[in-house]
Amino acid sequence: CHSSNAHPKRLRDNCTMANDPNNQSPIFEGLSIEEPSVLTISFASDPGASLGVKLCNHDNGLTNEMFLPGYASVGGMLDGNTLAKKHGVKVGDYIVAVNGEGFRRFPPDFQDEHLKDITEGLDLINLSGGENGYAAGEGEILDDEKERKRELKGRVVTGKKSGEVYERLLAKIREIKSGAGRSSANPPLLISLERYMWDSRVHSWSRFLSARNGNVPEAMTLIQGHERWRSEFFPIDLTEPSLQKLLRVHAVSKIDIGKTEEEEEDKAP
Repeated sequence: CHSSNAHPKRLRDNCTMANDPNNQSPIFEGLSIEEPSVLTISFASDPGASLGVKLCNHDNGLTNEMFLPGYASVGGMLDGNTLAKKHGVKVGDYIVAVNGEGFRRFPPDFQDEHLKDITEGLDLINLSGGENGYAAGEGEILDDEKERKRELKGRVVTGKKSGEVYERLLAKIREIKSGAGRSSANPPLLISLERYMWDSRVHSWSRFLSARNGNVPEAMTLIQGHERWRSEFFPIDLTEPSLQKLLRVHAVSKIDIGKTEEEEEDKAP
């Protein structure tokens, strides 16, 4: 939202603009937040299917990975009508759990029940028992059981060497797929993903780190200053005269602010 060369679609996706024909509010509101959206991909309908994505390995011991929630993300989509496309998976989504077992770099900041589930074509029957893929049994799940499942899904995993957790994640997926559906003790694969907005720390940290040539303390100071600025100055009132003047001379090139009726009347012969 803040760059003069920002992609226009990205700008529309992340801001509410006063001259948007679908939104007449004079408030320019940054929508980038730290809270992720979640997706839950069930393989119940086809236990042997492929998700249909290319994965990126984020278990390389690099400083720019320190704010990534998981060790693998979607790096590309395969051709065809895949499960990933069916359920709305996108490049940049992070795998954080497999069948209710967390594969996280750090604990989640938000509980699942407070997050928006954006999974498309969700199979509610197979997910009715919670995040581990089992169908709901009779009676209510006790609070301590819910808490146990929450803790397991938010589990933090570390390795002794680079690449170890990523390989364990892949091995877990292969293990579940090889035995899925053979008995009630072998539930189908269930992959939990999180999606973060473009200006969250997950995505912005590497940019700030690059801007300070890999100096972590300086990059941390820079990103904290940016987050403080974002909190203090958004939303922005586009009716502010000084801001209107800047916008009309195209200081922000992707936003076009027309003249007011009063100004048009002043120019009339």
